[in-house]
Amino acid sequence: MLEKQRVLNFIQKWGYVGLFIGSLIEGESVVLAISSMAYFGKFYLPKVMLIACIGTILADQITFYIGKVVGKGVLQKRPRLQKHAHKVFGLLDKYDVPFMLGFRFIYGIRIISPFLIGLSHISILKFTVLNVLSGIIWSVLSCILGYYIGAFSNVIGCDYGAIALLFNLLITVAIILLFHFISKHLAKRSE
Repeated sequence: MLEKQRVLNFIQKWGYVGLFIGSLIEGESVVLAISSMAYFGKFYLPKVMLIACIGTILADQITFYIGKVVGKGVLQKRPRLQKHAHKVFGLLDKYDVPFMLGFRFIYGIRIISPFLIGLSHISILKFTVLNVLSGIIWSVLSCILGYYIGAFSNVIGCDYGAIALLFNLLITVAIILLFHFISKHLAKRSE
């Protein structure tokens, strides 16, 4: 309840600027909340999509470059991060395109993934193209989902926060299942 209230206060105070700031970090809650408020006419949905898209692409592009420039030094100083890095490098070796298209949809790995991708063999051009494509997909889907959360909460008279949490959970499970299916399919093809 407190977290939801903080998000709402943040949105009311900062509006579109808050949306941009929220989309720079793991801002799903800000994007979903503003998009659901767009249903009630408080924000303009195409503008929300554009700002969320620019913010998410910019954040991941900067984080990728940081990984390219100073990532090796950071990785050497943090042994715990090295474990995660090896997992990401393994995924990138096998499933680079699906991983780069999907990491921003999975809560908790969005911030570290572009940094670690920057440390990998992935070229700047390849990451940039996939980052832009993934950013567009993420912002459109997140904003449409948020808009319909607003509509659904209006119809059933329920708090949007509970519905947003449920949708986030369902989307995360669906993406995990999709990655599992893709990895099994690719493993069968390589045998």
